[in-house]
Amino acid sequence: MAILPYTYYPEVKAGRVFYGSTAAAGVALPITTGTAVTFALWNTDPGKVIIPLWFSAGYASGVIVVGQIGFATQSVGLVGGATGLALAAYTAGTAKNANNGSGNNSTATFIPATATLTAGNAAGVPVYYTGMQFNTTTAGNGAYEMNHDFGGRLVLYPGQIMFACSNAAQTALLSMTLEWDEVPMASM
Repeated sequence: MAILPYTYYPEVKAGRVFYGSTAAAGVALPITTGTAVTFALWNTDPGKVIIPLWFSAGYASGVIVVGQIGFATQSVGLVGGATGLALAAYTAGTAKNANNGSGNNSTATFIPATATLTAGNAAGVPVYYTGMQFNTTTAGNGAYEMNHDFGGRLVLYPGQIMFACSNAAQTALLSMTLEWDEVPMASM
């Protein structure tokens, strides 16, 4: 049986590619410069860089606010979850390995729902707009999709967090998935 050409196949086969998703009900996107984070990936491994591969989002429910989906980043260090730290609170989720059954676990911290930036990092820094946007406040008829391939245009070094956001505080809930590659620094 021939394997179809796939851009990330070698990384998936090596067990280095992971993905994480929100709960089916989704979460609202914060404004780019906010401190309330709702869908994030945090590189907590000092020996790896993270390369985001693709992102998808779909409308789940709620009132849509016209705006564009993007990503913000911030340097928060390798440890969080305590008063006075740059990432004072977060709820970690479970990332899945794209090579089902490989046994490798993600060394990054995937945050599918809530985190709070504080202590000198009072807001994220918008770094990347995807071009995916809501042009109307009315949910469209039928199914539609929002997918984005990062194409190697963003790298997270140890201690950095990236989170989905909007240029307007979004009140609609979106179901989202992010896939990433964890690359050992020694191979860079």
